[in-house]
Parts: sequence; C-alpha cells; structure tokens
Amino acid sequence: MTRFPMAFLVSLVAVASLAAAPDAAPLAKQIDAEIQKKLDAEKVPAGPLCDDAEFLHRVYLDVAGVVPPSDKVREFLDSKEADKRAKIIDELLASPLYARQQADIWKELLIPKTAAAARRNHLPLVNWLRDSFAANKPIGQLTREILAGSGMQTDNPGTTFYVVHESVDQVTDRVSRVFLGLQLQCAQCHDHPFQDWKRDEYWALAGFFSKVGTLFQRVPDKGDFYGASETSKSKLMRPPSAREVPPQFLRGDKPTLAADQPYLPVLAGWLTSAENPYFARALVNRTWHHFLGMGLVNPIEDMSAKNPATHPELLELLARSYAQAGFDHQHLIRAICLSNAYQRRSLPPGASDRAGKLYAGRLVKIMTPFQLHDSIEQVLNGGKHKPWPTTWEDKADIRFHGSRNGFANFFNVEEGASPLEYKAGIPQVLRLMNSREMSRIANALKEFNAAGEQPAKLAEKLVLATLSRAPRPEELEKLTGFLAKNKDAQAPGDLLWALLNSTEFYTNH
Repeated sequence: MTRFPMAFLVSLVAVASLAAAPDAAPLAKQIDAEIQKKLDAEKVPAGPLCDDAEFLHRVYLDVAGVVPPSDKVREFLDSKEADKRAKIIDELLASPLYARQQADIWKELLIPKTAAAARRNHLPLVNWLRDSFAANKPIGQLTREILAGSGMQTDNPGTTFYVVHESVDQVTDRVSRVFLGLQLQCAQCHDHPFQDWKRDEYWALAGFFSKVGTLFQRVPDKGDFYGASETSKSKLMRPPSAREVPPQFLRGDKPTLAADQPYLPVLAGWLTSAENPYFARALVNRTWHHFLGMGLVNPIEDMSAKNPATHPELLELLARSYAQAGFDHQHLIRAICLSNAYQRRSLPPGASDRAGKLYAGRLVKIMTPFQLHDSIEQVLNGGKHKPWPTTWEDKADIRFHGSRNGFANFFNVEEGASPLEYKAGIPQVLRLMNSREMSRIANALKEFNAAGEQPAKLAEKLVLATLSRAPRPEELEKLTGFLAKNKDAQAPGDLLWALLNSTEFYTNH
C-alpha cells in the first residue's frame, strides 16, 4: 500500500476545506457597511486603500507570520489580475506558514510564562496545533480536544494544556480569559470589586477542573513523559481560597454530573456550543485584534457589560457568522482580510486616535517576536523562504525551536501588551544591531549574488527582500550612489544591516 507523508495529507485536507469554504465576500461587505456606518455617524472620512506593496507586506505578516519572499513581491506587483488580493489571501491560508503562525499564537495563549511550564515539553502541542490549523480544524473542535483531552502528551498533545498548569485556579483563569474573554481572577477570593462576578460563580466554573490531575511515566533510555487525566491521583493543586461549589456553567445551568464520569467533556460541550454567549464573541474579538491592531472590545480579555464594544453591531454580526459557519477560522480571517477596513492605507504619524479607533485607516503594528525572527531568517537566506524540520522527535527540529524560542523570549513583552506600541528597550535594539543573526550578513549577500552585481540591481534586491517593495526613485538614486562610491565588500553589508534595523522593516503597516 502506498504511504504518503503527513504534510501531503494535511495539504489535501486544506485544499478540500478551501473548496468547500463559504464565500467570505458578502461578510466582508457587511463588515465595511458597519464600519462605514460608524464613520458617517462620527463624520470621519475613510482613508484610501493601500497600494499592492503595502497590502502584500501586511497580509504576509498577518496571515503567514513573515515578510513576503522577494520573488513573490515582484510577481505580485507585476500582476494585472483584478482579484490578485483575494487569491493571495487564499494562497496564504492554504500554506504551511499560516498553520505555523497560528500554532505560535495559540502556544502563547495556552502556555503560561512560568518556570514550571518552561520545564515541560511544549513541542507535542505546538506541532499538533500546526497540523490542526493546516487542516482547518474548526476552533470549536480544537477547543474541545484541548479542554477534554486525556492521556499522555505523546498520544494526545492537547493534554499539554493541563501539564503546564499547576493549580485549578490557574486553569480557570486562563480558560476564562482565552475562551470566554473574561477576567474572573479577582473573584477567586471575594466577589469581584468592579464587576458583578461572584466568588461562588468563579468556583462553580473551577469545579469542572476539580478532578484533573497530571500523569507521569519514566521510560528507560527515552526520558520522562507527561500527560493529564481526570482519573489521575496527582490532582492539580487547590489554593487556600478554594470553595467547594458544585460545577455550573457561567451564568448558566447546573449540569447533572456523575462522580464516576469525566466533567471536562461536559464543560467543553457547553463552552463551544453556538448558544454560548461568550465563546464566539471572545474568539472573534481576539482575531479582529490580531488583524486590525485593536479589538472591537479593549482590553480583549475584559468583555464585560461595563466595557462595551466600539462597534457592537459588528461584533454581534461576526460572532453570529462565526458560530453559523461552525467556527471556521479561515472563513473569518478571509472575510476580515477582504474588507476595506483591513486594506486601508496606514494612518500617518500624528493621526487622531479617533480615526484609528473608527478604522478610518490602518494602525501600524510592531512585529511579534516570532515574525521578527522568521523575517530576519528569510532575508538572510537571500529573501527566499527556508523550510525547516517538522517532526518534533528530530533533534535538529528541537535545536531549531530552541533557537527560535530563545530569540522570541528575548523580544517578548508583558502579556496583553498592545501591538501598537514598541515595548522593547535598549537591550533589544542592541541585540538587533549586534546579534548573531547580523553576523551572518556576509554569507547572506552571497545568496543575493552581491559580488559583481550592478549597484542599482543589488539595491533593488535588498529593498524588495526587506521592505517588500521596490525602492522609490529618490531612494534608488541614493542607494546606487552609496554602493557605487563604496566599492568594497562591506558596503552592501552595511546597506542590508541598515535595512534590517529600520523602522519600516520591523513594523507591520
């Protein structure tokens, strides 16, 4: 019998999913109608659409997590096809790069930045997430497999979620924030001081996790392995503030639970149901925040009655559509990226806050640490995408992830920081200027065939690879003059170094 590699099989599923996907264009038009309604009411003019270079740079970072390869920039800019923007959105959603970026995003959401979590193996979860997004697994199903998972990580990677948490309250707090869009932790010890959440409501939700415990196996010559189960004797810790309250859905029913049956599937079923008033709104708001730079509700994990949406009708529209589409994440992303709200030109420095909040133009974002790492790696590969190992058991893959995670951790900012503000400091700037990555510029220039290349052609190559656009006439004149005047081997490296350290390179605009 013929055996096919997993990547090939996953790509087939992605293609089949794309063929069966509902048309996102009508939803994109509804998005724009709601945005325009608010702009008209506030008497704020909508800005123009961005040009092709700006769109390609933006959509690659937002969907694929990396700047576009040089050849793709030139191909896209030269294309005369009227629907080329829609086609590139579909192409990116079907690519492994989309799945990898979603795995990065969800890893950050699911794994706490604690010393205990850092000691556990995250790669089973990361690779499972990557494969799940490559197959366009519905977010409802993905969530159920994470929350109701049981067994060892090697067999059921979703159990990593419980392996990296130490206590029931840690799990409850993260589930509330990620899947419900709510900050409930202040109700752990007392009734919430600013919202109307009660302490018993908190512990009623936490009650669903009361039976969860971790599993451990030591296999000779292979190492230690972990997992989670509701039948484990090693239960998650309970803080002194814990109350014994029967499990109950948040502001909902109190289900009938048998003591000898698992609780988690019941919780996961309620949480991901289309009738749940929190789940779809939380996921839509988080996705909108990723693509537009701010949520329809801000902060995105405080979707309470006292913190209303800027565009409540749009939020309800998207949440309803998301649920009706079976929590098809690619359909939601496709609709957002097709909208004029997403494709508008970036707002200039000094633009009013009101214009940004009403989406009259695109807000400029800072690259995420993973986007920055992967974009630098691509540029240093001559502006070409460089694939890497994909099986977590492979030692080369483990080394690669370790290096990539180390870079990302160095540039990480506090959880919940706005992507619109540069939160890094002098150490990060110095790292970019003097890092190990920058020491590879000389080798990178060989990939660009810099030796003997005409100054104008080389300048164009370097700008295309870093800034995703052709150099403007005045830029080309200056860059060509610099390279022609400084004919030593260091000049092209200095130019590439300057481009990689420019604001235009490390911003998503």
